[in-house]
Amino acid sequence: MSKNMIHKKPYSQNSFNLSDYKQLYDDFIWQVDPNHNLNIANQAVDKDLNTVIENKVALRWLSKNDQKINLSYRDLVKQTTDLQVC
Repeated sequence: MSKNMIHKKPYSQNSFNLSDYKQLYDDFIWQVDPNHNLNIANQAVDKDLNTVIENKVALRWLSKNDQKINLSYRDLVKQTTDLQVC
């Protein structure tokens, strides 16, 4: 595997996506189906089908011998659907 160094900014210079945790926590509502089930596969992958990001990389696998496999959201849906059939 290649030894590329990752250089990060010092802590004080980082900006954060979550600036107000308490507000987000207070306002958060789980989206559930009519039967009150939570489908994590839908929340993580399926919801991105037929959107502008369906062909973007969702998962990148890097092996010890520098092999790289990129899977898009569409690829992941196909892989998980194939598993359901088994």
